[in-house]
Amino acid sequence: LVHVGSLYREAIKDYYLSAPSGQRRYPVRLEDLLKDSRHLVTRRYLRQLYQDPMTAKAFMPLLAPQGGIWGVASTSSSQPIRSVVPAGITLKQSPAQHYSDWQFVYDGT
Repeated sequence: LVHVGSLYREAIKDYYLSAPSGQRRYPVRLEDLLKDSRHLVTRRYLRQLYQDPMTAKAFMPLLAPQGGIWGVASTSSSQPIRSVVPAGITLKQSPAQHYSDWQFVYDGT
């Protein structure tokens, strides 16, 4: 979960920072990370849309306040095995009760 969630966070970050003309925005759909046609040459930030390893289903996209998708989260209601939250994870609530409380977000900083 940590690895795949981090792939999404980094892909969203790369998409956000590579905006042409400095008009930074988040992807409207997760599919935008597979094929970014905002440039003359198509850019790809992910090879595929990875499934949530905890549920074998799609990740839940997290919407940014200014629009677009700024992260993903698991939909798993299982209790985390780790007591210490790995680096790069934002918590929806602290302490995390479920894997769904772990959010992989790029907040533009």
